[in-house]
Amino acid sequence: MSRSPDVLTKVALYGAAFTVSAGYFMYYKIQERLASGLYYKEAVKLLKANDTAVHMLGVPLRFKSIDLRNSSNVITPSSANILIPVSGKKASGHVYSKAKFEDGSWILQLVKLE
Repeated sequence: MSRSPDVLTKVALYGAAFTVSAGYFMYYKIQERLASGLYYKEAVKLLKANDTAVHMLGVPLRFKSIDLRNSSNVITPSSANILIPVSGKKASGHVYSKAKFEDGSWILQLVKLE
């Protein structure tokens, strides 16, 4: 039983499209999960509350996706070290956040704008 090259090409194209779509979906879900973590939310809240940092960056502040390939981003059940890209009207940088999980909640140890 022989199949025409057109059918095999279509199967390969649909397979590739599905694989790429699944990759983007997984990337989005990972980003969404990271951004919903208390270690992320608290770091963002502290930066927004710091008038000097907000003035340096300029409003509005935009928090971008975390670079999953960056070795600075390490999250374990007991600690979280993340580098959050942030930009404003005047400048851009990264918020470095270090937190540890203690007594059932995340406790920020360091939040630094670089």
